[in-house]
Amino acid sequence: MIYGSNSKPDPSPIFECPNFNKCSANLCPLDPEIEARPYVLGDDRCVATKPTRISIGTKYPELLPFKGFTRREWSGQIAWAKRDPKEKKRFIASNTKRLKTLKKAK
Repeated sequence: MIYGSNSKPDPSPIFECPNFNKCSANLCPLDPEIEARPYVLGDDRCVATKPTRISIGTKYPELLPFKGFTRREWSGQIAWAKRDPKEKKRFIASNTKRLKTLKKAK
């Protein structure tokens, strides 16, 4: 960020995260520079909830191409969008039955 006498700091979605001050995740889905950040095995992970990240991320479509989703979540969104509507309906019905079965087992 560059601060001048008449300029405001560039907006950054990271600062809107409620966990910003206590977070040490190197790969933040709200970081416009996420692609340039290295990941080291054992690094902390983002603890912001998906709805929080998406709510913030959708405000910055020009900065966040994944709109607050992780790369994996974004890939899942793309794959789901490409599915045939009939296939989506079968998938939802099948998994709804499985979920009911699991709840009964508890």
